[in-house]
Amino acid sequence: MEVSQITPSIQLILFKFRLLFFKFYESQTNRMRYIGHRYIPLNLECRALSSICHQLAHLSQRKSIQLYWETRSDCVERLPLNETLEGAQLRHGDTIVCAEIQRNHALPYKSVSDWYAVNNSQISLSFADYTSPKSNSFTLTVTRNCTYYQMKSLLSKKLGCAAERVRLFQRKVSPFGPMREIHEGKIRKDATLQQIFTLNSLSPRDLSSSSAKSPKVLFNFILYYHCLSSP
Repeated sequence: MEVSQITPSIQLILFKFRLLFFKFYESQTNRMRYIGHRYIPLNLECRALSSICHQLAHLSQRKSIQLYWETRSDCVERLPLNETLEGAQLRHGDTIVCAEIQRNHALPYKSVSDWYAVNNSQISLSFADYTSPKSNSFTLTVTRNCTYYQMKSLLSKKLGCAAERVRLFQRKVSPFGPMREIHEGKIRKDATLQQIFTLNSLSPRDLSSSSAKSPKVLFNFILYYHCLSSP
């Protein structure tokens, strides 16, 4: 029986198999896509995952690919091919990323690691008009280490309004909760967006991006803006 066809019992899953997820990085189109999952025996060597990746990504077995282990949502490491799954300490739910070996130096990224580094350095924030949230909404793309005031500067340019006249609000507790203004007096100049909104008990939403041109939507909330009129 082929590895890809195994559907073990719960007991076997716990003790003799690992449930692994697979992604394929398409260097020509600069996209990362999910291609499936499989139950893999613990005593299988990691190099055997190559044939499974070929099958799931619909690649010819003649295509040379590299295998990576997604150790975090923003980081990958080369998979130790000579180790078994157990020896490599792969766990249930881990993700294996495969990519064709490319010799085209004109491609934007030389490796999957480079793609992860760039893709995860960008985030998208959603904004809506405080007075008309349904009609005037948009997103801004910023770097992950962008500070609150750098973000506000970009927002003011987008709105054509001086930064000191822009007020920002957020929903309290739920998307339907009351509005509250973000009080900037308590925000340090060097505080990043993630630090600020984590302190405000807003949870990040870690959505996988399909392309480095489509950054992650970091926060599961909308910031509402309001431009004060000139005196």
